[in-house]
Amino acid sequence: METLKLVLIGIALGIANIIPGISGGTLAVVFGVYAAIIELICPNIKKIFSMWKFWLPLGVGLASGILIFSKLINRFLLLYPSAALWFFTGIVLGSLPFIASQTYYKTCSIQSAHAKTENSAQKIPTGRILCVCAAFIAAFSLMIYMKYAKSGDFTSEAQTAVNAVLWIKLCLYTAVAAAAMIVPGISGSFLLVIFGMYNTVIRAIADLNIALLIPVAIGAAAGLLGGASLIRFLLKKFPAQTYGAIFGLVAGSLIALYPGIPVKNEMFFSVLLFIAGTILSYMSSRGKNGA
Repeated sequence: METLKLVLIGIALGIANIIPGISGGTLAVVFGVYAAIIELICPNIKKIFSMWKFWLPLGVGLASGILIFSKLINRFLLLYPSAALWFFTGIVLGSLPFIASQTYYKTCSIQSAHAKTENSAQKIPTGRILCVCAAFIAAFSLMIYMKYAKSGDFTSEAQTAVNAVLWIKLCLYTAVAAAAMIVPGISGSFLLVIFGMYNTVIRAIADLNIALLIPVAIGAAAGLLGGASLIRFLLKKFPAQTYGAIFGLVAGSLIALYPGIPVKNEMFFSVLLFIAGTILSYMSSRGKNGA
C-alpha cells in the first residue's frame, strides 16, 4: 500500500514539474515527502541505496508522470487551461493549514530544548518572530514578482540542432531550474520558460533526443545536489525562518497560479476540480508531523 502511494505521489510530482507555474516542491510538502527527498539528494551513495524503498517507487511514478502523462497534460492544458489551474490552486490552498502549523511548530520548537531545563512557560523571542515574518514577506513578494515578471514565449520554436552553445545553455539553465524546482512555490518549468528553453527541453524529452538530454541531465543533477545541500543547511541552521519562507512561497503561489474567472463552459468543471483539489490536499497533509 505504501509503495503504491509513493508511485502515485511520484506521478503527481512528475506532472507538476512539466507544467510551467506549478511547483513540484509545493506538492512534495503537501504529500509529506519533501524532507525525505531533500535528505535523499546527496552524494552519499550508501545512504541513497539504504533509502531504495522510498526513492524507487517514487522515481517510477515521477518518470511515468513525465514520460506518459506529458502529452496528455499538455493537451488538457490546451483544451481546459482554466480548469487545470483551478485544480492546482485548490491543491495549494488545501496545503496552507499544514504548512502554517509547521511554521508555527518550527518557530516554537527552537525554544523547547532550553525550556525543558526550565520550569517556566516558553516565550518565543520577538526577534525570531520578526525574522520569520520577514522571511514570509520576502518569499511572498518574490512570488508576486514572478507573477508579473516578463516571461518567455511558449510558442517559440524548439532548438534541435546540437552545438556547443546550446549544450552550455542547457547545462546552466537546467541547473538553475532544477535547484529552483525543489524550492516550494517556485516552478522550475516556469524558469525554463523565462530562459526560453522550455520548448527545447520538452521536445528533447518527448523525442528522446539523447544528444540534448545529456546536458539536461548534467545540469539537473548539479542543480538538484546544490539546491538540496542549501535547503538542508537552511533547515538545520534556520528552521523557523526557512519554514517562514516556504509558507510565503506557497501562499504567494496562489496569486501566481490564479487563472482568473473561468469562462461559462468551464465554470462547473473548474469549481468541481478546485473543490476536489482542496479536499485532496487537505486530507493528504492532515495529521503529518513534518514536511
